[in-house]
Amino acid sequence: MKYAFSLFLLAISLNIFCQSPDIDDGNWYLINLNINSENHNRPLNVSGNPMISNFRTTNDGQRRFDTWICDTWFGDFEIDLENSTITFFGLGSTLGGCDTIEYVTGIDTREIDMLFYQFYTNNNEPKVFDYEITEGNLNIPRILKITATNGDYIEYYFNTLSTFNKYSNLSFSIYPNPVVDELLISSSQNLKNYKVEVFDLLGKLKISKSMTSSNSIHVENLSKGMYILLITDELGNSTEKKFVK
Repeated sequence: MKYAFSLFLLAISLNIFCQSPDIDDGNWYLINLNINSENHNRPLNVSGNPMISNFRTTNDGQRRFDTWICDTWFGDFEIDLENSTITFFGLGSTLGGCDTIEYVTGIDTREIDMLFYQFYTNNNEPKVFDYEITEGNLNIPRILKITATNGDYIEYYFNTLSTFNKYSNLSFSIYPNPVVDELLISSSQNLKNYKVEVFDLLGKLKISKSMTSSNSIHVENLSKGMYILLITDELGNSTEKKFVK
C-alpha cells in the first residue's frame, strides 16, 4: 500500500513537472514569424520598437489577447497547461491603423499585418496551437513559441532583455540610431575603464570590448535587427540601451 501511494505521488509530480508554464500577463515582443516555411524577421519601426502582442487576465478571470501592427487584432484565449496548447477565439479587429509603410527592415507593415491575421484566424472558428516557453535568465529573455498544426509558428520574447541594475546612476547615450558602421557612445560622467557588450534579442553575445578612452564600437559585421548595448563601469554598475542596425 505504501509502495502504491509512493507511485501515485510520483505520477502527480511528473505530471506537474511536464506541464508547460503559463503565459505571463504583459507585452510579448515579436522575434520571428514563419508562414508557409518562409521566415519573416521582426519588422522594426523607425524608433526601433518591435511589434507587440499583449496577453492579459481581466478581473473576472477572462484571458484576453491583442496585437497591433497596422490594425489592432483582439480576442480571447485559453491555456491548457497539461497538453501545452493555447486556443484563440473570437478574434476581431479595429481597422485603419496605418497605410503601407516601409520599416527599417524594409518590410511592408500591411504584409506583416495580413500574415498575423492568417496565422491567428480560422474562419471565425477557434484555433488551437501548441506552445512552448523557454525560460530565460539574466542575459537571455523568456521565449514563447506558438506553433500551428500546419507547422507555421511565431516567436516572442517577454519584456526587455534583462533587468541590468535598472536603478544604476550610470548614464550614457548612443548615436546614430539606427546605425550602419560605427556606434558612438557619449556620457557626461567621463567614463573610464568600462566594458561594452552587445547582445541580440536571443541573449547571444555579439560584441564584448573593454574601453578606456575610446567612445565608439564598430558594428558593421552585425546583421540588421535590434540589439542591446550593455555598459558596465569599474564599480560594477550596469545600464543598457537598445539600438537598431
